[in-house]
This record gives sequence, structure tokens and C-alpha cells, in this order.
Amino acid sequence: DFNDDEDEETNDDIHDEVYETIFNEGGPTKILEILKSRKETSLLLSGMDALSNIANDDISVERLLKKGLVQLVLESMSANDWDEELSECTVKLLASISVGEECSESIVEQNGVQLLLTSMESHEDQPEFLISAHIALANIVASVEAKKTVLNLKGIPLIVKQLKDFSDNKELTEKIVETLIRLSADDDCSETMSDEGMFVFCGLIDQWSDHVQEDENEAPMLEIIFALLGHLAF
Repeated sequence: DFNDDEDEETNDDIHDEVYETIFNEGGPTKILEILKSRKETSLLLSGMDALSNIANDDISVERLLKKGLVQLVLESMSANDWDEELSECTVKLLASISVGEECSESIVEQNGVQLLLTSMESHEDQPEFLISAHIALANIVASVEAKKTVLNLKGIPLIVKQLKDFSDNKELTEKIVETLIRLSADDDCSETMSDEGMFVFCGLIDQWSDHVQEDENEAPMLEIIFALLGHLAF
């Protein structure tokens, strides 16, 4: 076990060293510059994928943020919404970078909430896209302003519809419920969620009551649903 810890520390050190070298050589900046000026789909795909890997830690995201990362991601989402593969790749990058508070605020400031809701509507039949979109949205709506924006743009009925449409998809249901729990911290959002979705939320209890937990490290689905109902009641 001690050796395992040592190996993990060594791997972390190597990882940090590689990242530092990439940044010192200007790699991420060059990728951003190329993606801003070139529009070939294959190039955008590989570039977004590379940035997703680079943007896996806070320091990297902070550096890329100053180089216009959020603007690039949002512009790509808007311009390439018709391309399923590229949209999925871009929204995965958005999910990665939205973890940081500064980045999340930048997304809100640049109308990212509106764009994300529009994209979710366009890709309403694509669960893989919606999973990443909800990871991003759950991060973004930590801010009060983002919650208000979702409410004002009628995002809650859209989210409830997604929950209803994909109630048998465990991973997507979990991500949607996490978004709703975050939104429920706002009283107006909570009221709208109760009005629009209580029948759906209660239906989930019946649907998942016999579910057998496959991974003991994961929270049982019923616990997640109960957590949502508890937040709404509070």
C-alpha cells in the first residue's frame, strides 16, 4: 500500500511536470489561437479534445481563461450546433472548465446559460450530450445570477421534460437531479420546480424503488431523488 501511494505521488509529479512543460512551450495558447482562426471540423475536434485533457486542473483552466477559452468554447457551441460529434466534444470541455468559480462566472457573463439551454433543446434526443450539459449547468447554477437566468428563460420546464423523457437512464437522471438540487436553493426556482415537476419527481420513486445498486460506492438512486424532494420541501 505504501508503494502504491509512492507510485501515485510520482505519477502526480510527472503529470505536473508535463503540464508545466506544455504551458512553458506555449502549447495551449497555440491550440487556442489555431482554433480561433481555423474552422475545419476535424481540427476543432482534436483541438477541443486536447484542451479537455489540458483543462483538467484549476491552474490550467485559470491560465487558459485569460487567453479567451470561454469565448472560444461558447462560440464553437453556437456555430457548430448542427454537428453532433463536435457539439458533444465542446460541451464536454464546457463541463470540465465550469468547475472553477472564475470560469463559471465568465460563462454566465458571456450568455453561456442561454446558449447552453438552447443547445440542450437542440440535442434533446442525445443523452450523452445532455449528461455533459447537465454537469456544466449544475456547476454554473451555483451562482445566484445563473439560477435567475435559468428561471427567466423557462429552463426549468425544459429540464423537467428531459427528466421525464430519460427517466430510465440512470446516469442522465442523476445529473439532471443534481442540477435541480442546485437550482432549488433559489425559492422562485423551487416553487416553479414543484409546480412543473412534482408528478415527475414522485413518479421516479415508483420507477426506481426496486432498483438494485450495482456499485456500493454510488449513492442509491432513491437517496438522490429523496434529496431533491427534501430540498424542495425545505
